[in-house]
Amino acid sequence: MSRDDRTPDDAENLRLIQDAAMRAKRIVESLLRFSRRPQSEEKGPVDLERVADDALFLVRPRLKEGNVEVVRRVQPAVALGNANQLQQIAVNLLVNAIQAVAGSGRITIAVGPAAAPGRVRLSVTDTGPGDPPLAREADLRAVLHHQPEGQGTGLGLSICYQIAEEHGGTIKLEAHAERGACFALEVPAAPATARA
Repeated sequence: MSRDDRTPDDAENLRLIQDAAMRAKRIVESLLRFSRRPQSEEKGPVDLERVADDALFLVRPRLKEGNVEVVRRVQPAVALGNANQLQQIAVNLLVNAIQAVAGSGRITIAVGPAAAPGRVRLSVTDTGPGDPPLAREADLRAVLHHQPEGQGTGLGLSICYQIAEEHGGTIKLEAHAERGACFALEVPAAPATARA
């Protein structure tokens, strides 16, 4: 049967199948990038916008549970690091934010230059209940053991902290105007010569 001989219903079904196949392909590609075991020497230019988009794609099924609004704020930012490990941080921060909003709220993922020269930043902000005041007075280590009962072990944030340090970066819980939490990763920017 030629393409011209297909009924409109057949054409629509084929389009839906093709769309589903493309989504499956993208999921597999994102999972492969995320799960590949990195070598410590595998560091180079990493587009943080792509890291953020891949992380959002991987957590999309969890974002559909309830009424969660996602806001992207993206400026060009190229880090010097390991793409898989930086994506692991982004996924962990998003999962933490999803747990915090508990099915209703807003999550903002932002990428861009950091205030300090030669550094770039990826942050995840949520409108959840926020973290203990102690966390705002110190750094991420202060909140690693303050997860509400039944909402994870805090190991995800501990791993994020370790990866950030291995990249010569930091990850902190920052104060912001609204309730909730803002976790911010800052890592060295890739030299302009390495981006070509």
